[in-house]
Amino acid sequence: AQIAFYTQHPKALRLGRQRIEIRGRRREALALDLMMRVSRQFLSGPPPPHLADLAETMSVPGEALTNLADALHAGGLIEYAEDGGLLPGRDLANLRVAEVLRVLRQSSSGSEFLPPAQAQAEAVLDEVEGQIDEKLGQLTMRELAARDAGPG
Repeated sequence: AQIAFYTQHPKALRLGRQRIEIRGRRREALALDLMMRVSRQFLSGPPPPHLADLAETMSVPGEALTNLADALHAGGLIEYAEDGGLLPGRDLANLRVAEVLRVLRQSSSGSEFLPPAQAQAEAVLDEVEGQIDEKLGQLTMRELAARDAGPG
């Protein structure tokens, strides 16, 4: 699947074995996209999607998508089926979109070794997360997955 991906998307090919790390808004968007695809497939019935197929469909390098899936898995939002397929880790009707974003933001590797930021900086970020919660309200992954899938 990786050979097919790089044949179709040669610009994604990188030199050496540098780790692919997606950050910021792009990381959040891809993680939500991944969760929506897993959720939609779960709601429509088996089989669960596999990372290699999703990477090709989403035009994302497999390693980058695996990193996102691992972060979501560590947060209890995705489970791996025996055959390697991806399943929701929780009831989609009780999984809020804001929780997905929170898990993703808290999954930054290496941050546990850094000293805490100043209280004011943390307070601003808490306010931002509060605004996200307020804006998204109780929107669940089930509701989001039920929306029109659109292109891609």
